[in-house]
Amino acid sequence: FNTSIILKMQKVETQKQELSNSETYAYTSHGESSNKTIILIHGNISQKNWWDPLIPLLSEKFRVVAIDLRGFGESSYNKPFNSLHDLADDLKLLCDKLSLKDVVVVGWSTGGGVAMSFAARYPDLVSHLILHNSMGISGTPIAALGPDGKPTGQFVQK
Repeated sequence: FNTSIILKMQKVETQKQELSNSETYAYTSHGESSNKTIILIHGNISQKNWWDPLIPLLSEKFRVVAIDLRGFGESSYNKPFNSLHDLADDLKLLCDKLSLKDVVVVGWSTGGGVAMSFAARYPDLVSHLILHNSMGISGTPIAALGPDGKPTGQFVQK
């Protein structure tokens, strides 16, 4: 591991943006805003900080926006999501708020599924799609919950 990367890592304050769907997304932004933007989407049971070792290298030439998906890290979880498409729609709302267009979307694991859904649903916003150990676009089965909030043994079909 290159220790010079650690020396380049700077603490960047998390910013938050309220979306029109009543969710609040946490993100960090690195590099010059005039540069091409890369959006980094983390995997399951993770958060934006997973990308920290990579950000100093990327931010030398790009604007890098690392997000916390709904329900992860410092982002809100006001309304449960039923598919990766819901998270892709959140990302679209965030891009609208931040005026992001022609972005490079990078997704790892679950973030890869979100990235694929985003690219398929909003192709005019995406210039490149990069996947790292990605899940499929349909995600993994989500357990259906009964009226008591407990799993029913069935799965939500989306």
